[in-house]
Amino acid sequence: MRIVESLVQDQDYDTARLTITIDGVRVFGVRDGEPEDNTLGRNFEDCFLIKDLLIRMYEAGVAGEPLDVESERLTR
Repeated sequence: MRIVESLVQDQDYDTARLTITIDGVRVFGVRDGEPEDNTLGRNFEDCFLIKDLLIRMYEAGVAGEPLDVESERLTR
């Protein structure tokens, strides 16, 4: 299982976006928005997926699946 965490920061607008992919499939993503609009129901709704992702990682570990984790930091 290959997990990639990507953080993209936009210097012009001082915003950021964080995504996580597993084997090339996006499974998690949060992004900055206007402060008055940043809510769990909008910009951070994928936070509700954290429990399922933790269970998925636990089950992969129990099954002995190899794990490759990578972090990317990009500035635009």
